[in-house]
Order: sequence, then structure tokens, then C-alpha cells
Amino acid sequence: MFKSNYSAIVNEKNIPLNLIFDYPVCWSKYQVLRDFIQNFYDSVSCDKFDERFSYQITKENVLIFTSKNVEFSYEWLIHIGASTKRENSEKYAGYFGEGFKIASLCSIRDYDWNISIASKNWYLDVITSETLIDGKQLKSLSYNVKEFSSSTKDTILKIYPFYEEDLETLQAAIFSFYYPGNPLLGETLYKDNVCAIYKRSNKAKPPKYPYTYNCDGNGIVFASYQALGSFELPFVFCLHDYKLKDRDRKLFSKIDVINIIVGVIVKCSSEVSYALLSEFRQYWYSYPTEKYGYNSYYSIIKNLIFKISSSTKYLTSFKNIYPNLLWADKIQKNKKSDLNKRTEALCWYEHNRAKYTLVQDNFKLLGYMSIEEACDNDNGFSLTRDPYESEIKYFNILEDCMHDLFSDFFYVKSIPKYKVIVNNSSSVDGFANCIKLNESIVNDHGLKIRYKLPIIALKIKLLTKNTFSDALSTYLHELCHVFGGDNSAKFSFALTIVLNILIEQTNRLSIYKKRWEEIQS
Repeated sequence: MFKSNYSAIVNEKNIPLNLIFDYPVCWSKYQVLRDFIQNFYDSVSCDKFDERFSYQITKENVLIFTSKNVEFSYEWLIHIGASTKRENSEKYAGYFGEGFKIASLCSIRDYDWNISIASKNWYLDVITSETLIDGKQLKSLSYNVKEFSSSTKDTILKIYPFYEEDLETLQAAIFSFYYPGNPLLGETLYKDNVCAIYKRSNKAKPPKYPYTYNCDGNGIVFASYQALGSFELPFVFCLHDYKLKDRDRKLFSKIDVINIIVGVIVKCSSEVSYALLSEFRQYWYSYPTEKYGYNSYYSIIKNLIFKISSSTKYLTSFKNIYPNLLWADKIQKNKKSDLNKRTEALCWYEHNRAKYTLVQDNFKLLGYMSIEEACDNDNGFSLTRDPYESEIKYFNILEDCMHDLFSDFFYVKSIPKYKVIVNNSSSVDGFANCIKLNESIVNDHGLKIRYKLPIIALKIKLLTKNTFSDALSTYLHELCHVFGGDNSAKFSFALTIVLNILIEQTNRLSIYKKRWEEIQS
């Protein structure tokens, strides 16, 4: 393939690689092309990759890679090991030599591609040869190397036959390397020797571009100069000093992507973090669903906040733009008092959703209030007192009705204590304190009684002459908490059963309604 470029041959030899043809490795066309390109990428500075590396496809269906002013010995392609041609630099995307041999094997064996490469005063063709092992004739990979009296200043690789159907795969492989001229990179937001942040350009990723499973978004993550993951937002995060543990450069999981993004954020400025935090707004209330934060942007938001909190300028500016954020931390399930308080605060928040936005707990570092503090400032929590004599009569009617219609449903003999919510600004019309039961009780409907209720409270406005229906529905709602919390399936199922019983017992309800209306306040 290269004879016209050289003078007379001064030496020719076949070099066996001891790589058996049926060696159990299977690389995709993308992996093959990526590893060939990596050898060229490592031979020049990444800052000059788009200047010194080029490719063309001839009308004879030959794909030609050229690296300008690059020379190396073919011995790099023989020995197996982790080496690069370059010295005094760490800007490489992989290792030189071993990848070339495996890529050549897969090219010839799996894709019917012929491989030739030339540099300095030599060129070689990747060929097959026969070898005898334990009486068996096996096909093996070899190099046919020709050396010449003259030399070339460039390194050239040829792959043939190469057809247009694989052009998108080729583009995906080239664009998977980090270099400033990469058409997938847009505006530069931050850049130093070890990391960079860009906006994504308008150019679409090629179809076979590297992506993260279940997260094939527009964003790209480069690690050690190689694109290995994706995420939802249109940005590019590059962490050049990341050390890959696997030379196969397997695609990143979502937690790997998040770790790379965090690794870049901790190195960038407060100004960049300030700009990014607004762009990541959809994740402000993100919390880990697993112990170590898998599948969560929590740590990304946390580190952006840390950066902004160190700058009075950007902290003040951020709060001026977003004045009404409320942070809400995660509450452990065994802290019932805090959970009850959160439930009330969330009810208050639902009435004020148009004004406020819930965010993760790290926003406290920027001086924001918690949801509980805001609720308290707005008198959203329930202020209670013991019921007056007339109010006790209302509670007694509700309890009598409960025993009459639901005697085998709630398994509640009596409520130890009733309270009256005196502030009508409270976010709830009623609440119940819940204590988990150690014993297991199942009612006739197959529902397990999980909690006992030492206190039930109703808002004062419900304890009046014309509010029987509202008071009863709220009272029964709170009683249903013996089965679980507001969001539990058992609680919802219990409410459905209660509603059906009320519909069936309309006549008996009228008796309690009449008693209710006869009470003198």
C-alpha cells in the first residue's frame, strides 16, 4: 500500500506476534477505530490533534489516517505492555502497542479490514501466518515489515475496504477524544491544565457515541481525554487527570459520571459554580436514593453551593435572583416528632407552592430558611389547647359514631387525649400523633393495625354547630393513620373503605348529626 512513497527495500521480514486468530476477544467497530485513532492521538499534543491528525476515504474505499511530523519505531507495535511514544507528557488517552494488535486482529478476523501502517523508513502489513502447536496447525497474526533507505516525516495508517456505512462510527470514534477543536464542544466556561467545562455545541452526537446506560442525554463526560459517559444537561465536563483502571475504557455508570462532574467542580471557580447552579436547577431538591448517593445529583449541587458560599459577591447575587428557596433535609423514620412536624410544614407549603421552592439541605450554607422555619414564621404550625366543655361534647359524638359504625375496623377503644387547634392559619385541619405498635392486629378487612393514637387534634373551626360532616371526615381521616402514613397504600385503602361505610350508613349518620347540632356552645 505504501511502495510509491519509498525508495528501494533494504530489508523485509515477517514478525510473528504469537496472537492466535481465535483469541477470545470481540471488539465493536467503534472500539477498533477508537484504538487505532488513540495511537495517533497519543503521538501529538491534544491541543494540536485537529491540526496534525487528518483522515480521508478514497474512491477505492481506503480509510487513511495521517499524523503530521510524527515518527516512531514499529517495535512499539510488537511488544505487549503499557507504553506511549511520547515523553515528558501525561496527555494520553490510552496505551500504545497492545491496543493496536487487538484492533488489528478484530479488523482482519471480524470485519474483513486489511491494516497497513507506515512511519519513518518502514511500513508494515498486518497478515496471518500458520503456526504449529502440539501437533495442531493454528492461524496466528504477524507483521510483514519492509524497511527502506529513505524515510517519511509522517505516520500513516490505512484500513481497507472501508465503506460509507461505517462513517458515523468513525466520526463517533474521532469525536470521543478530547481536543479543543472537537465539534461537540461549544462555549468554554472553564479551562485549566487538568479540567475543563464547556457548553454543548448544536452538533448532534453520532449514533454510536459513548453514553451512560439509562442516561443518554446531551451532556458528555471526558475522563483521561476520552468520552466515557453522558448525562441529561447540555454541558461537557472534562477531567484530564482521572486515572482509568481498565484499559478497555468501559463506559461509565451514572455514579461514575457524577463523580467526574464533582471532580471538575471542586477545581473550578466560584464564578463558574454560580453560573452552573442555575443550570442544574431541576436537581436542587435531589437526594440520594441509596446509601452512597447512587443515581443522585445531590453531591453535584452540594459542591456548587460550597463554591458559591465562599464568595460574598456570588452568594448575594444568587439570593437576589432566588429569594424564596426553602431547604428540607431528610428525616430518619424513627424521629416521629420531626416527621409529624414535616408533614404539617409540607401541608403549609402546598398552600404556598406558588411562592416557594423546596431545595436540598445544603442551601442552608447560602443563608436560606428551612421549610419548618418558614412555616413557623407564617403561623403555619398547629397551636393547640385542651378542649372546652362544649368542645368535649363534639369529640364525644365523633367517638360514639366511630364505635357505632367502625367498631371492628379501627380497633380503637378510646382516644386518650383530644386537642383543639386554635390557629386557623394552621396548614392542617387535624392531626394525630402516632406510636408504633409492637403487637400485630389485623381487622376484618385484612388491614394491619400498625399504630396507636395517643392524641387527635381538630381545628377549632370544625367544632361548631354546622360543621358535623367536615369534622367527622377529618376525624376519620386521622383515625386511618392507625394503618399508616398519608402516602401509604394501606392508608389510602382504609380511607376508601371508610367512605363506602359512610355511604351505606347515611340514616344512622343523621342521628349523630342531629345530636351535634343540638349542642349549645
